[in-house]
Amino acid sequence: MVINIISNQTNKKPIRGPKKVLINLLKGLDLMNVEYVLNQPISKFRYNWIQDSKPALIEASFYKIPVLLGPNIVEQPFQLPFLRRKINKNSIYLQPSKWAKEVWLNNGFNECEVHEWAVGVDTDSFYQVERLSLRKKILVYFKHRNVHELDTCIRLLKNCKIDYRALKYGEYNENQFMDNLKECTFCIWIGCDESQGIGLQEILSTNMPIIVIKDTSTQYNSYDSSSAPYFDNTCGVLLEDISLLSEHLINSFN
Repeated sequence: MVINIISNQTNKKPIRGPKKVLINLLKGLDLMNVEYVLNQPISKFRYNWIQDSKPALIEASFYKIPVLLGPNIVEQPFQLPFLRRKINKNSIYLQPSKWAKEVWLNNGFNECEVHEWAVGVDTDSFYQVERLSLRKKILVYFKHRNVHELDTCIRLLKNCKIDYRALKYGEYNENQFMDNLKECTFCIWIGCDESQGIGLQEILSTNMPIIVIKDTSTQYNSYDSSSAPYFDNTCGVLLEDISLLSEHLINSFN
């Protein structure tokens, strides 16, 4: 079996969520000794996985062959090409979590089955990294939120005289990410609604506890969306609002 994987992420920089989906998918297939090719004509292969390409979805619709779709083609069904009605009924659309799947089903997507599928995390690279210092230092991760929330967090840390490092989504490379994971003792995650949260899971894979500040401004609130869909109290603490972040809570993590 050879899988033809269609993706626009092969040459994109920097590494973001969709690119990580491709990278981790290929690593998983390598570990399972599954043969694959990238971005070849759909008509030449029995097994095609369209990860994020609208033109490839249109091509598959013309050939009327079943394919794996997603999870990074579009965010919501109404953004799909007009030929979505011609998707082969035996195709499967992949969503990274339960809430993301429910968004699609509740917004009228019925062209094919929708399954939950979370891409694997590279636990060889992100595995209980050796902390370079026992001195308390906090990693603040910020993604697509009101900058006031980041300022509130940093002001609190300064008032507590706690050293920190701040990373903004899309503004760092993999080496900088890993260096910060080695230097810091725990993380405060100020992110948006995550369909999976690969970066969050990579941090957890290094055995670093996290305080997650839930995103209350999301457009998906009615679908029980989550800032951390694969997260429970063994991973850290989930706060409903930045106002609940306190010196007492921060110190309890150390």
